[in-house]
Amino acid sequence: GTTITVTATGKFATWPVQVDCYPAHVQWKPLSENGKFEVTIPPDAPSRIYLVRFYTPEGSSVVKRFLVDDVPCQMETEPNNLIKSGNPIETVPRQIFGVLQKGGDVDVYRVSLKAGSTLVATLD
Repeated sequence: GTTITVTATGKFATWPVQVDCYPAHVQWKPLSENGKFEVTIPPDAPSRIYLVRFYTPEGSSVVKRFLVDDVPCQMETEPNNLIKSGNPIETVPRQIFGVLQKGGDVDVYRVSLKAGSTLVATLD
């Protein structure tokens, strides 16, 4: 049960766009700035991957995935290209959101674990 601002990367030639979301629990509202949306996730929205497509009379985007769950999120903070400037991850579990800006960009994160712990990381 929250409302967040989501930025779709790239530029839309026509703005605002319409949004289809399946299933329809999550509501997408284009904001005045190109590529920005207010996304409302109701408290009863199931944790799952939602399928989202942006469209105008000229055409539509490919389907994008939007994850809804109760795992805390963290956005990357630049610069984080070197081990010494890696973003700390204070607690786990955690979802990390980062963007590779250009060729050669890397995102580095640091996490401390207790001896004998196992860290499972996936990249999407």
